Amino acid sequence: MDALIEVRTKYYQYIDSNEHVAACMILAGMSLELQIEYENMDTYNMIKHLKELFDVKGHETYNLTPSNYNSMKSQTFIY
Repeated sequence: MDALIEVRTKYYQYIDSNEHVAACMILAGMSLELQIEYENMDTYNMIKHLKELFDVKGHETYNLTPSNYNSMKSQTFIY
């Protein structure tokens, strides 16, 4: 029984360390303001909140067919 507890403890330590690494990687890609806001949040809730914050609802989608692709390719874009 003690071996099972030891294995379970090591497993949870492994999961916690991986979650910490993931949180650090996510925070490293953020602006300082967002880092401060999210630094004490767990990884799951951080991702969930960022998805809600930046996920655009109703964004425009395009059906790309060979004919409209060729038409778009021939247009000149001025930036």
